[in-house]
Amino acid sequence: MSFFIKNRFWDLFILMAPVLFLALFLNFYNIDFSSGYHNDEGKKFIFVKNMDQDFHHPVLMLQIARFFNGMLHPSDDTRFIVMCRAVSALSGMLIVFMFFHLANTHLGRVASILAAVGLAASPIMVVHAHYFKEDMVFTLCAMLSLWALLRFLRDQGMLSTLLLGAASGLALSAQYKGMLLFPLILAAPFIIHVQRKNAYYAKFPIVLMVSILVFLVVNYPIFIDPDGFFLGLSHQARHAVKGHILHIDPLSWFFSFHLAKSIAPGISWPLTLLSLAGFAWMLRKWRNLNATDRVFLLYFVLFYFVHELSRLKPYPDYGRYMIPVIPAMFYFIAFLARDLLAAGRPIILKSITVVGIAAMICYVLYDSVLLDYHIVRDTRAEAERLVRLSGKSAVFEKYAVAGKGNIRYLAYLDVDEEREKGVRWLIASSFTYDRFYMDNIMEHQLSHIDHRKYQYDAFFSFPYEEIRPAHRTYAFSNPVIRLIDIGAK
Repeated sequence: MSFFIKNRFWDLFILMAPVLFLALFLNFYNIDFSSGYHNDEGKKFIFVKNMDQDFHHPVLMLQIARFFNGMLHPSDDTRFIVMCRAVSALSGMLIVFMFFHLANTHLGRVASILAAVGLAASPIMVVHAHYFKEDMVFTLCAMLSLWALLRFLRDQGMLSTLLLGAASGLALSAQYKGMLLFPLILAAPFIIHVQRKNAYYAKFPIVLMVSILVFLVVNYPIFIDPDGFFLGLSHQARHAVKGHILHIDPLSWFFSFHLAKSIAPGISWPLTLLSLAGFAWMLRKWRNLNATDRVFLLYFVLFYFVHELSRLKPYPDYGRYMIPVIPAMFYFIAFLARDLLAAGRPIILKSITVVGIAAMICYVLYDSVLLDYHIVRDTRAEAERLVRLSGKSAVFEKYAVAGKGNIRYLAYLDVDEEREKGVRWLIASSFTYDRFYMDNIMEHQLSHIDHRKYQYDAFFSFPYEEIRPAHRTYAFSNPVIRLIDIGAK
């Protein structure tokens, strides 16, 4: 009995059980929404069933889903879709546990639990845990890699070396941007004291080889289809360099595009500002920071600014690229909360700190519950219902209906030709047209964007009925839909 009482892991589990249950509830609530609302999921479901892949991403997520599929044999499509999405939902819960394990070591239980609850309740984590996409699996592997790196910084023994190689290999097997972990590993001794720096760098080739081995084992289909692998890898490299339809200029946004457009909507402005305050406070206390603090700082700076520099900010859900940095932002909140709680004896200061942060977390929890609730009450379902009731023919653009829609952009259409075909309604989605109304895009795109904007302005001169979300538009859920009546002129 004394073993279980003193065992650290068991102690952490008891502390975290309510928070992990909250994460599971939020991540699984209404996870059975229509598969057609997230256009990227469809091919991945097919990949799992057909044992196929296009290598636009490494296949760790697909392999995990294939394992569960072989074990569970879901009896219908709905159960199969939920099983696949459960990979992301469970990863989201484990991210919270790994975050608490890393933070609690140095920041204390109160601050760490507050931050862990905030992480579990944040819309950017909760909503993306509903999607069968690689982001949650990668973020979990990144947290495992940070844990393994901290161990490797303390001890360059063979076990630590193998653990770091395996964790970074899994991250690379989840997304190609796992390659960013290797510069992080190489740079860490420059800001963190390592007693045996020569041994550290002498073991790095082993870390790299183990990572590559793990990548090859997980992604063994590359040996069956090497051409497909290199085609998918080159596609993603080209994608990252050239961008996706819109090229966002980082300088015109002063490297704050993701801060304003991805992070703040994903965790709320109050928690974003609190996190930035924690980040600034950590920089001010640089000399007193421990290895965990510095690793999180380096990790955040690397992953945030690489994504800011990249032109790849695909509409409508560029926010998912910031998921890996969200645990770091909550670490900054926990760091600041720890120091505020230790700042003085008056109970009033501690009470204000706890109550203030708890109030911010309650706000994002409420937001996440509403987003979960409305994820199965999408505006696109209402648009389809209204079109059916009208009895008239309609053309749906991409993101205006469950599935791919009839056409990518309504802007491709000629109104007179559509009328002749008997079309009454053109159905537009903010997920498609809003991108052409964004500010601070790169100058060489202006003529293309202005042309598209002009075409949509012409469509919006017709009478239209607008369907707005009951709560808010977020990620791939609940766009603003416009039913344009081209029969009115």
